[in-house]
Amino acid sequence: MGDSTAALMKLRPVTFVYKPEYANGERALQYGLIAEEVAKVYPELVAYDKDGQPYSVRYQYLSTMLLNEVQKQYRRAEAEAEQIKTQQQEIETLRQQLQLQDASLQERLSRLEKLVRVNTAEVAPEGTSGAQ
Repeated sequence: MGDSTAALMKLRPVTFVYKPEYANGERALQYGLIAEEVAKVYPELVAYDKDGQPYSVRYQYLSTMLLNEVQKQYRRAEAEAEQIKTQQQEIETLRQQLQLQDASLQERLSRLEKLVRVNTAEVAPEGTSGAQ
């Protein structure tokens, strides 16, 4: 079926009650699609009257089409989950690299600060702490 079912998202589900002339007794709430609207998107899913006007939706074909869309969504979700997993692994690797770089920079900074203190102490005249 491929992408032939992509237009399903253009269909508009509705609730309705049949007009008294079409329903005997209780007029229960119904769920469905409007045949005229379906005919614009999927004319092959509509039954037509003798005058060629949309009469009814052929609901028996919708389940297979919907299954195709569900399977496409499932495959997309699986691919996205795999991508998220890969990205999480990359983030963890980058976090670890950043921690190593931070530790290295902290160590280098400590050594530089120590060298500056030693050099400052050597340059300062006797009896002074090097501070002014």
